[in-house]
Amino acid sequence: AYLLSVNDKQLHRIFYSLYSSLSHIRTLPIKTIKIDQSFVRNMLNDADDYKIVESVIALANSFNIEVIAEGVESFKHAQILLCMGCKIAQGYAISRPMPAASVLEWACNFSIPELIAIENKKNDCLKTSQLRLLIHFLEIEHEFLKNNIHSKTNINFPLIASTHTHCGFWLKKAKSIQFIEAHLLGQLENHYTNLLNAIANTHVLHQCGDITSAMIAFEEIEEGYKNLINFVNKLR
Repeated sequence: AYLLSVNDKQLHRIFYSLYSSLSHIRTLPIKTIKIDQSFVRNMLNDADDYKIVESVIALANSFNIEVIAEGVESFKHAQILLCMGCKIAQGYAISRPMPAASVLEWACNFSIPELIAIENKKNDCLKTSQLRLLIHFLEIEHEFLKNNIHSKTNINFPLIASTHTHCGFWLKKAKSIQFIEAHLLGQLENHYTNLLNAIANTHVLHQCGDITSAMIAFEEIEEGYKNLINFVNKLR
């Protein structure tokens, strides 16, 4: 990613170049697209990288192009990619680099990890896959907060804003796709907003040096994540 400072003419050239590149997709004899590992690896922590990966998968699916995701380093990466419609991947979660002579034996003995096989079976329709995505995002967000508040080296308890989170992006997208009823989506949004408010209050306590109270408040936040995940599970 690059930080650009552009004027109107430069911006016009950038968008024209992007348009020209996209228009060539219709004519290029492409059968497979690889998503660079730099985006895939960071998509769990960076919502913008996730959006790029999702956009590439959606574009490829529209043109019936096969997608391979590089940099799949954990089962969580694989689970989320399956929810997004990408079923081919490469990375440390599948195998570490090996000598060429070992590949055949590895391939003959390889079996899909149970966690990934279960995830693949669960994503049987748009509604289910999208709700599974939200559950994964909530789990990642909770783990991120937990690791930070218990860290002895990081004194800054992270403050989360809905406009910069995977969950916030999911809620915004859900409003346009409308794969669940509006009143249920409204309840989801209210639950998540209340959770973010609780995180913000805990952030204040932590920044003021009241670590004990912040830790107690975080126990309620953890319970909030648990309740929200249970609520999402009931919608499937």
